[in-house]
Amino acid sequence: MGIPSTPSERRGPFVDNLAALAALAERYLQAVESGDRFAHARGLELAEAVLKASEAGERVAGEGAERLFEQGRVQGRREMLLLLLELRFGKLPNELAERVATAASEQIDAWAEGLVASGSLEEILAELERGSK
Repeated sequence: MGIPSTPSERRGPFVDNLAALAALAERYLQAVESGDRFAHARGLELAEAVLKASEAGERVAGEGAERLFEQGRVQGRREMLLLLLELRFGKLPNELAERVATAASEQIDAWAEGLVASGSLEEILAELERGSK
């Protein structure tokens, strides 16, 4: 199961869970107020639902943290590649800097290898053009 990417996708399950928990809590309170001899069963049902919602929230939070960590790792690699390119070739063309700033992890790897193997910035730019076709 993938991580929800839009606010409405992320909010949907939580709103649904909260609504379900509210309905269970309401049934439990009604059972207690009416003297229902099975009120404790409603309480157990509510406690179980709260536990499941908590576990689901922890799982989603963990997945979100993993995604943020990966994004940070890729961004750090982009910044390192830009630094190395600038140290080797000086000021970079805006086009190259922009492409590196938005590159996927695999492309960063390819350009890093090209940085080591290339004799000039023109060779790296040529590789950039080949990679975009």
